[in-house]
Amino acid sequence: MSQGERANGGAGLPGNRRFHGDRARDAGSGARDLKVDTGAEAAEAFTDGDGDGDGDGDCEVVMRAGAVLIRMQGVGVTDEETPGKFARLRVERVRKTANGQNPDA
Repeated sequence: MSQGERANGGAGLPGNRRFHGDRARDAGSGARDLKVDTGAEAAEAFTDGDGDGDGDGDCEVVMRAGAVLIRMQGVGVTDEETPGKFARLRVERVRKTANGQNPDA
């Protein structure tokens, strides 16, 4: 079980282990899991930790809010707080839309 799954009570994303593993492997040896508080039912997050040598520190978060899968990427982000803020915003907007509300209201 990855850190992302532990942070979300063990609720993994169906079929995501292969996707997450492939993406982390592509990110290079500096890749590491992030513990991101997303507010979603399930989430996985990692950063390349500048492993690709370009010095920008890319991160990726994949979440499930109800039946909706959300994928979010960040450039120049290696901390856990910044993607968490944006992830919670995305999850909130998806939930409002699913309940028939205007997410911009």
